[in-house]
Parts: sequence; C-alpha cells; structure tokens
Amino acid sequence: MIAQLLKMVQFSLKSPKEGAEMVLAAQPTREILWTILVVVVAVTVLLAQAMNFIVPPPPEAQELMPFSSSPLMFALVMWGLLVLMVFCTHYIGQMFGGEGAFNDSLVIVIWLQTILIVIQVVQIVIALLSPGLAALLGFGFALFSIWIFVNFVAVAHGFKNLGLVLFGIIMSMIGVVLGLSLIFVFIAILFGVDLPNG
Repeated sequence: MIAQLLKMVQFSLKSPKEGAEMVLAAQPTREILWTILVVVVAVTVLLAQAMNFIVPPPPEAQELMPFSSSPLMFALVMWGLLVLMVFCTHYIGQMFGGEGAFNDSLVIVIWLQTILIVIQVVQIVIALLSPGLAALLGFGFALFSIWIFVNFVAVAHGFKNLGLVLFGIIMSMIGVVLGLSLIFVFIAILFGVDLPNG
C-alpha cells in the first residue's frame, strides 16, 4: 500500500493535473474524507515534532509560533488551516464559476497535504545529514506546492485559465490567513498562551 501511495505521489509531482484526476476519480464519502483529514493532520504533527527534535527551531520562531511547542495546539491549528483551505477552495472557486463539488475540494486539499507529508519524511532524512539542505528543500517545495495546487484546483473546478486559478488561490490564502488568525487567537486564549507583541 505504501509503495502504491509513493507511486501516486511521484505521478502527481510529475503531472499534477493527471494526479488530481486520479485521486478525484476515487470518490470516497465525505465521512471517510473527514476521517482521512484528521489522520493526515496527526501524521503531519508527529513529523513536525520529529523535525523539531532533530533541528530545534530558533527562539525567534518559537516566539512567533508559540503553539508549535504543543502537539495538541499545533494539531488544532493545522486542522483549522486545512478546513479553511477546503472551504475557501470550494466557495471562492464557485465565485469564479467553478463546477467542482465540495468533496472535490476536500479531496485535493487532503491529497496536497499527503504529498507534503512525503516531502516531510524526505526532509527529516536529509536533516540528519544536512539541516541546511533540508531547510532549502522545504522552501523550494513550498513554492512548487503552489504550482501543484493551482493544477489541482483547475481540475477540480474545471478551469482552463491557470492564471485565474492562481489569483483565486491568492484570494483563498488571504481568507485562510484571516480565518487562521481568529482560530489561533481563540486557541491561544483557550490554552492560556501569551501572544507575541507587535
């Protein structure tokens, strides 16, 4: 199963549109998708904690992201981020005339995060040898993941103009940042975490 998953990830990296079509064709139920999303968040948090153990983040990063030191808080923030991505991808896509169903947006967000999990594992292995190279890989793939997601959204909503899709994603990112800020403040208050000043 893992070998098949890796092949699907490799295929999606080489040909994002065909990769999106492949995962969208599976058509799992919404209940299964929400469960998969929770599992993906849990794995992401575990890998992030492993990476922090290998390469501890600088104090400045800890001050900007105090939730990163708490796996539970990090999981809540991560879950909120992905859920916001799903809703923004679906509804903003519809605003631009997209034809995708809500489940389609849920599938492509989950699949993108699954690909990122595989990259996380590669990063951890590389970090054992060269933390600097691992950081460079993470930054480079973060940029590349935007291109992957543009293609995913284009397939999910039936868009042909990738430039329009990129504009829609930028709008979605703004919505996600605003929504995530509210979620982060709520979680920080709930757990009694001091927010950074300025």
